[in-house]
Amino acid sequence: MAVARFALVALAVVAGLVGTLLLGELPGLVLYLAYAGTGAYLAIRRPANHLGVLLLVVGWGIGLGSAGTYLPPGVDLTGDLRLQLVAVASNCGWPLLFIGMLAIILTFPEGRLPSGRFRWPARLALVAQTAIGLLIMTGPTITMTASVPIVIPNPIAVLPDSPVWRALPPTDGLYPYMLAPFIVGLGAMLGRWRRATGPVRQQFRWLIAAFVVEFAATLVWVVVTFVLGAQPNGPAWLLTVASFVAVPVAVAVSVLRYRLYEIDRIISRSVSWAAVTGILVATFVALVIGLQAALDGVTQGQTLAVAASTLAAFALFQPLRRRVQRAVDRRFDRARYDSHRTAETFAERLRDEVDLGAVQSSLTDLVEGSLRPVTMTLWLRGREEGR
Repeated sequence: MAVARFALVALAVVAGLVGTLLLGELPGLVLYLAYAGTGAYLAIRRPANHLGVLLLVVGWGIGLGSAGTYLPPGVDLTGDLRLQLVAVASNCGWPLLFIGMLAIILTFPEGRLPSGRFRWPARLALVAQTAIGLLIMTGPTITMTASVPIVIPNPIAVLPDSPVWRALPPTDGLYPYMLAPFIVGLGAMLGRWRRATGPVRQQFRWLIAAFVVEFAATLVWVVVTFVLGAQPNGPAWLLTVASFVAVPVAVAVSVLRYRLYEIDRIISRSVSWAAVTGILVATFVALVIGLQAALDGVTQGQTLAVAASTLAAFALFQPLRRRVQRAVDRRFDRARYDSHRTAETFAERLRDEVDLGAVQSSLTDLVEGSLRPVTMTLWLRGREEGR
């Protein structure tokens, strides 16, 4: 069984890789490798947990969906079999992505649907998402979202002349309806997270942090592209693509439980560095503007203002980082913050303590309070002969 499972997983990965290389583009290839590679590893290492297979499905969706993203405007798809294949792959890939991602949300972290009050909403959400995805895949037309939308007949349409299709929105208009099951799934996941304790709660925190990273990067891309008028495929898009790697990383850490409790430190460091960067940038801009206005009538205000602002930002970096890190740790990494405070207090007491018994008692209290071991033994090395 293990050999057969390994062969099937390897075949799925290789087939998806070949399809992505032939039909897709570079960002889709990178994300396919991240999702499918992680999914294959989990499917082999943790076969009882279906999250690995779901990551493979999402990888296939990204690889196929990215096909045709950069088709030239005005291209004629009707007379080219390969371009029609690209269109079909893209039309089937994105629904697979949405279905697989919702299934990950609903079955995380055990790889199966939750029990209790969340089971039936999860089932209905997954059935609705799958039904909408099948309608998009088998609809009478395909809309390619290139620089100019292209609508062609769907070669794999099911009963394209049926009056049922005329009663439904166009296939590309069905995508907004896929948001409703997502909202149900996210609500169920947040509800389970609030009721979880111990390692399961930490697992949920990893996945929630990954979704926050994706949302923040996507929001930056939307603002840069549609508000500031930058190119859609510029650096902001590359940042968004890179952020989507966070989900397979979070799932792998949660399933394998490797460095599971590092999430508090990661969140703390991310928030602190973002805060320090924002404060330093705001300080630099304010100093440049202020010094330029003050020195404009004396000498080259711009050069001196930039130089002075750079020195000021450099001088502020270390003290600002320490203060912000301490404040963020107090909120997001409380256990580590308390352990550091306890260790600092012990070091201050040890500096003036001469009684060995008092030192031993303080040390055992520190270890018990910080690490909470089941058993503890303190061994003190005796003085050597002749010393």
